[in-house]
Amino acid sequence: MGLPYFHTLFLFLASIPLHMMRECLKLRLEQMPKKPSRMSIKQVYLEWLDQFILMLHRETHVAGLQRNFLQEEWCFVQSTCPHVTDGESLAATRFCNIACHMLCSVRDFLDTGLDDMLSDLQASALDSLDDIEDDEDDDTFEFENDFDNSSEEGQPTYLKKKLVLRCRALQEIIGEARERALRAIALAKMLKLDLEVAIEAKHLPDDISSLFDTLNKTHHVLVKGHSLKNLIIFVPESLVKTPEDILSILQIRVGESSDKYLILLNAPSRTESKWCGQSFTLSLNADCVIALSRVQVSGLMAIVKDGSHLHSVRRILGDAMKEVVTFSCSQIAPHKAVTQSLLDMKSEALQLCKGLEKSLSDMEELVSITKFFPHADEEVKQISHLVRDTLHQGFLFGFEYHKEALRLVSGRQRSELAPMLISLGRRWIKFVRAHYSSGRGSRPRWALPGFEFLILVCDPHNTSEISDSEFKTLRAEVEECREYIIGSVTNTDSSSPGTPLMMGRPFKSQSSTSSGSHGSSHVESPSIAYTDSPKFR
Repeated sequence: MGLPYFHTLFLFLASIPLHMMRECLKLRLEQMPKKPSRMSIKQVYLEWLDQFILMLHRETHVAGLQRNFLQEEWCFVQSTCPHVTDGESLAATRFCNIACHMLCSVRDFLDTGLDDMLSDLQASALDSLDDIEDDEDDDTFEFENDFDNSSEEGQPTYLKKKLVLRCRALQEIIGEARERALRAIALAKMLKLDLEVAIEAKHLPDDISSLFDTLNKTHHVLVKGHSLKNLIIFVPESLVKTPEDILSILQIRVGESSDKYLILLNAPSRTESKWCGQSFTLSLNADCVIALSRVQVSGLMAIVKDGSHLHSVRRILGDAMKEVVTFSCSQIAPHKAVTQSLLDMKSEALQLCKGLEKSLSDMEELVSITKFFPHADEEVKQISHLVRDTLHQGFLFGFEYHKEALRLVSGRQRSELAPMLISLGRRWIKFVRAHYSSGRGSRPRWALPGFEFLILVCDPHNTSEISDSEFKTLRAEVEECREYIIGSVTNTDSSSPGTPLMMGRPFKSQSSTSSGSHGSSHVESPSIAYTDSPKFR
């Protein structure tokens, strides 16, 4: 075919990464200590990992590079920490900080990257406008073929192309931010599962004998032989034969799958004399003593080896001890330092929830049809579908992230998230009224994620955080939105809403339970019940 010979050029290009890898290996060998100590392992590795993540998040389109990377590093740390003194708390704190940095970088990406990319887009659009007009076959401007060819070239045509470019840039930003956010919150949920392995009952009965009687009836055994003051240890009778499991739980090692647990009781040492059940002596090693010195117990605390079994342990102990103690709804980390790191991580996740709603508001302003075209015509209606679909992707991202954040937080932070859920649901209702026409008797498929989110918003745990008047207003808005989307069978409006055009990778709701409803374009509408809400009663 007369093409130039590329064999030499190929070998040259292939040699570049090989030389880079060789130099990196040489550099690592030169800097590696001959006899690395435990301290150097803790400092060097964790510091390198933190700096690597920070460097990675300065680049765009990095979400794909993080697939399973941090999960694999966390598994490696879990297997290494038992051999390093106080390694569990140090690694847990550092990984929580990494998750905070990742969540913060998403917020910064949406705050600064949005404005920067759109500013660059405006500047480049002016320079490339002439070339774009000559390239009628360019896929980037496929919407141009829908415009009336008889329309006069000039300012209206330029504004339409400018709006198309903005929508395409926003879709890229939404897709990249979504990948980063879901990757970060997946790490946060994994850390929560592995580190929050305890439940606590802060208030003990005045007569400690009643608690002891309950523990004795449920076949718990008192552990003796330790020198910890004001701390009493109980274990199930089945653990007496495996003292190594008791030591493992007391050292609070993460990453070990087991349903075994023990109970720590904050009480004066002389209280042990009131125990009438079985007891056995266990000598605690130095690692256990150090680990327990960092545990803060205000009443009674149950610690499990694996956080995935915490709910079952809570149910068992809650049913057995409901007459004497009440466990709090929140699960906690036994280490005080780790507890604070987890709280900071969850707070950063809530800050991103606030940032997402602000970003949605900015996006609506940036692609506002009325801002570009004060007087709408048929051609403007054609391009308005692209604007609608772009904003729709933004809302799908918001729904998905808020649902994941809801699974992450608990307690006071759960109460802080409730108003954010309600605010996002109301914003979506306004978006629907502004960009869609009323339906024709059935709910379209595009409304499924929104309806699911509104059902979540109407959960009693969320509505209990607002006043009675706000709840009545929310209830009226949700009912009006439902009636508006479903509409009436007598509605003959040809512009009734259809399924939005999905650009790029589709957004899949992880909480969707109606998998069978995706096969058709219309499904029956679920009823949104309020009777379970304390506000409604």
